[in-house]
Amino acid sequence: MSAAMAAPRGGKGAAAARPAALVWFRSDLRVTDHEPLFRAAADLQSALEQHGALLLPFFCLDSRELAPRAGEAAAGGGTVLGIPQLGPHRLRLLLEGCASLRTSLQQLGSNLLWQQGSPEALVGRLVALAAAAGTTRLALHHHTQPGAEALGIEGKVAAAFAAAAAAHGNVHTYWGATLYHPEDLPWQLWLPDSDGGGGTGTGSTSSRLPGTSSSRSGTADASSNGVDGSREGFQQEEWQQRCICLPGVMSDFRKAVQAHAPVRPPFPAPRHAESSSSSSSSPAMPPLPASFAAAAEDAGLLASLPTYLCRVYAAAGDEAVAALSSWEALTGVACAELAPVCSAQHDARSALPFTMGEQQAQQRLRYYLGLVDSDGHRLRAAGQPPPIAGYGQSRMQAFGVDHSAKLSAFLALGCLSPRMVHAAVMELAAAEHAPEQQARGGSGSSGAAADAAHEVANGVAELKLSERQGQAVAEWREPTAADSWRWLLMHLGIRDFFIYNHLKEGPAPTRLNGSSHTSAEWRQDPELFGRWVQGQTGLPFVDACMRELAATGYTSNRGRQNVASLLAKALRIDWRLGLRYFESTLADHDCSANLGNWAYNAGTGADPRDRTFKTVTQGLRYDPDARLIRAWVPQLAALSPPELAHQPWAAPLEALAAAGVQLRPWQQGAAAEAESGTGGWYPLPAVDPATQTGKGPKKQQQQQQQAASAQPLAQE
Repeated sequence: MSAAMAAPRGGKGAAAARPAALVWFRSDLRVTDHEPLFRAAADLQSALEQHGALLLPFFCLDSRELAPRAGEAAAGGGTVLGIPQLGPHRLRLLLEGCASLRTSLQQLGSNLLWQQGSPEALVGRLVALAAAAGTTRLALHHHTQPGAEALGIEGKVAAAFAAAAAAHGNVHTYWGATLYHPEDLPWQLWLPDSDGGGGTGTGSTSSRLPGTSSSRSGTADASSNGVDGSREGFQQEEWQQRCICLPGVMSDFRKAVQAHAPVRPPFPAPRHAESSSSSSSSPAMPPLPASFAAAAEDAGLLASLPTYLCRVYAAAGDEAVAALSSWEALTGVACAELAPVCSAQHDARSALPFTMGEQQAQQRLRYYLGLVDSDGHRLRAAGQPPPIAGYGQSRMQAFGVDHSAKLSAFLALGCLSPRMVHAAVMELAAAEHAPEQQARGGSGSSGAAADAAHEVANGVAELKLSERQGQAVAEWREPTAADSWRWLLMHLGIRDFFIYNHLKEGPAPTRLNGSSHTSAEWRQDPELFGRWVQGQTGLPFVDACMRELAATGYTSNRGRQNVASLLAKALRIDWRLGLRYFESTLADHDCSANLGNWAYNAGTGADPRDRTFKTVTQGLRYDPDARLIRAWVPQLAALSPPELAHQPWAAPLEALAAAGVQLRPWQQGAAAEAESGTGGWYPLPAVDPATQTGKGPKKQQQQQQQAASAQPLAQE
């Protein structure tokens, strides 16, 4: 600790003291709707105008995430996958998001301080650099993330900050993970001592909710706190206790929230300190002084972000290198062959051909909603409806870029916030309703966004929640087949459920039988698990999804549900192996959604329904032309009609011969390939395909019956 940081805050020199704020970026790689950044800049306004202030945005790539999770073993044989928690696909997008964030901050006169290592060590270095720059009062601002692991890291960072800043620093935590803020949920519907009446989400129960006394959105007012070195704002531990009363069934939660809770307006981005704008909605961003930038550069904190993924794992140490090697062996994908960061290179078959970043996210969102004509990858033709127009019918299709919004990676990395998506959707809804309002003589809502931003900036947004809630309840209704954007908002509500359920359940869902208290038997089968990972189960729809996932880090939501169902329900392999593989491999991995979906598909969650997906029928329904199969399972590409590509075991021998398809038992085919070095064969199903066939469309049922009668079903 330098003498400057240890200096007393009283006396004649106190007025000239330079305050500093550290803003810790995590899975929130944006400058818009970033409350920690907004509040930090706002708190420094008076100092910036008088004698200067220091705002230090930083991101730390935690090397521990590049290694396997410590101490976790699967049931049975104690097997662990030994693969990175943060795999190469997500690492690439994360680094691209950081590069975009750095550009955004530079445009505001600042910069992103970056380091690979541990965030608690980086915080100590930043406090020392701030002290050397003459600061005597410090604050650390950051979003809190759901989950015990994230909370543990936050505790380490807070402890390191307190130790480095002594009695001259405060930690401010904020909630920004969900569309609906915890304070605004309709707790009166669920609390045991509530009458369950139809009030607002911030009604009479607010006095019994943690954190609701704040005048800020999820954080206490720093000016009202006279205790140095304290933690303020959103305390996740308190909210975990509150969430115990939340419904365990997704639809029950979502319908209640979307019918009763308001959506807060997004926070505007800070403005450049030299901006001539007189708007009071955005605080000025304190520029990074040249002297501090020089010191930060000497410390390696302004170095260029890494481009080659293998080097990032190498920098993390031997354990990370070994973990990457295990991932490559498991998937059959070589990290060195993946495209470099920010190269804009993508597999031509990829359904996620986007470079990450806030600007790219906004462009994709607005293109999908029809507010602009291009997302940077495709141009909408004149007269062509926007992709959102068919979202209600197409969102579950397995192949293609525009069948669904493809916002999951942007949301997972925080390049977009749910509230930013909601605001854009409301812009579309307002445009749709404008003719009706004009016909009724209404004034429209052209100034609504500006009014909301002004409310946020002046700290009065919370006072108007009840007014906006009544409007939100009036506007929301459950989507119908003819709707478009309401389906998108519904899925944001589902996303909120997974996050709040994660808060509610804590570590329970990661136990073998989860929170369901069942006594199901699970097994270990490394060979069969490896076949599932590499898309060699002999079930084409499942195999196509798994090959797509390994190669690109993405597969559709419908695909994820089917491959999870097969592993957990049909193969009865410890579902947590699938959970950890998805964590490592998904480019758009979200801890809460991944855990919630796996628990649901394994039957170990709180939801009482025990659903099994019929993967063959699902493939026929959601990939009817076998486009996904033809793209990712080339052995079956020439097999037609498409129904036979989904069920090659039922194809007539002449059809197989004409398409050059060789069906072999797995062991036989693998041995022959190892001996000859050539492929071209496809395995027989690992399970009886009849167990994976259910009721589909009538035409498909007839085709399945005809195929089945043509030749007995073959199975390994």
